[in-house]
Amino acid sequence: MHPERLSNDAYMSLAAPFRMFRHSLTIDIQVHWHEFYELAFVVSGAGTHILNGTAHRLEYGAVFLLTPTDFHALEPDLRAGTLELYNFIFSDALLSGDIRTLVFG
Repeated sequence: MHPERLSNDAYMSLAAPFRMFRHSLTIDIQVHWHEFYELAFVVSGAGTHILNGTAHRLEYGAVFLLTPTDFHALEPDLRAGTLELYNFIFSDALLSGDIRTLVFG
């Protein structure tokens, strides 16, 4: 079984090349990838972020940025409470050349 690919069409409106979500996670989010970029900020709880096969601890204040080439999964640690985070997703159209160079080198 292949990881699910989340598309721009399913997650962004035609009116804007970005969207903001607040997620409260109590179950694992299986490995997937996106057509879009994702910037996430953890506001409470804890868990594990598995990014391209490598596990990273998530807790209050953690931030991560994903590109359309990244595969990831999220595993909340319910002993620490519900893992809550904000996700800002955006398409490639939102990145100017200067911002792309600043962020990605």
